[in-house]
Amino acid sequence: MKRPSDWKKRKISFRNTLESVPLQVVADAAIANPTVASGRLVPLVIIDSTDRPDVFEYCLAHKNYNGGDVIVTWGAGSSKTSITLKLDVLRPVETTILINFDTIKHTALISLIIEANAIYLQPGKPGDRYSDNINAGNVLIEVPDTGFAAHWRKVRKEIFVTRFRKAGLARKAALIATEQAIAKLNIMTQFPFKLPET
Repeated sequence: MKRPSDWKKRKISFRNTLESVPLQVVADAAIANPTVASGRLVPLVIIDSTDRPDVFEYCLAHKNYNGGDVIVTWGAGSSKTSITLKLDVLRPVETTILINFDTIKHTALISLIIEANAIYLQPGKPGDRYSDNINAGNVLIEVPDTGFAAHWRKVRKEIFVTRFRKAGLARKAALIATEQAIAKLNIMTQFPFKLPET
């Protein structure tokens, strides 16, 4: 995956070694609420927090805390096909959470996060599913556009074209199929949830 010119390697400090290890997404879902993100679908990610009790502590503390402060940064991942969402949590507890996304596997998920400008974060372990524990604690985090959205849309197009080409389509057909796939994805990300009229 091509990286923007401003993604230069820079030293990032962490409070401990565990914070520097990107956490993996073990499951995802999407939640529509008329009072959140103008009713658009907001993705929920369950991350493997087995070795991170501070992530559980953060989500638990957030339930009893009015608001919170998080600085959000998109960055390069550990491989050519991954990106990382860095959450520097300042309140109600101080911690840093790195979430690793595979750009091939999580293409739609990343797009949802960017279009909703938000994400629900839920700690968990491999095998967890949102439908199995809907009442588990999760935190809604605002993900403002830091300039990454425009770059992601270019990368997303490349991903779709490559995928269709590998499926056997000629380049022109792959481009048409890509436009159709992105159009469908855009409809999904922009569709507002409305309460039924009574």
